[in-house]
Amino acid sequence: MAETIPLRRTPDWEKARPDWAVFEHFFYNSNQEVTKVKGKITVPVRTCVAGRRSITVCTRDVRWNGEGQCFVGTHNVRNRKYDIRFD
Repeated sequence: MAETIPLRRTPDWEKARPDWAVFEHFFYNSNQEVTKVKGKITVPVRTCVAGRRSITVCTRDVRWNGEGQCFVGTHNVRNRKYDIRFD
């Protein structure tokens, strides 16, 4: 049997939010627990301008499931580096 995911409420998500994440939309179940969150993360990207390498900061669309696991954009590609930890 599959284990049930311990879902949390919005204040828990806001308290656990790191500086590099922005939450834009929360999805809830009937018990007002968060099942999915859409948002943006800031990531450093290496760019090459006129032959010189530099690092610029850009934003990427991501979503988190009820456990805090991060997925890139609209794909099901997991990005563990940006998981939310509820310690």
